[in-house]
Amino acid sequence: MMSKTVKIKVTSAFVYDGKIRTPGKIVAMPEADAKPILEREKAVMAKGGEADGGKDAKDGKGGKDENAAGANAKKD
Repeated sequence: MMSKTVKIKVTSAFVYDGKIRTPGKIVAMPEADAKPILEREKAVMAKGGEADGGKDAKDGKGGKDENAAGANAKKD
């Protein structure tokens, strides 16, 4: 049985799936992976925290997380 996917909002930086996750980013991951991160208070449940198969959770990496850096890169 597959673990359900949840969305968490990063409150303190940590590494997940080989990437540094920084505060403010939304990350989708299996509930089993999120539990210890939430317990260590590195993140909180995001609004609509359950992402059972939604667009952002299809690969388990989170959609908003990948696009957030792009907004910061457009500095003139």
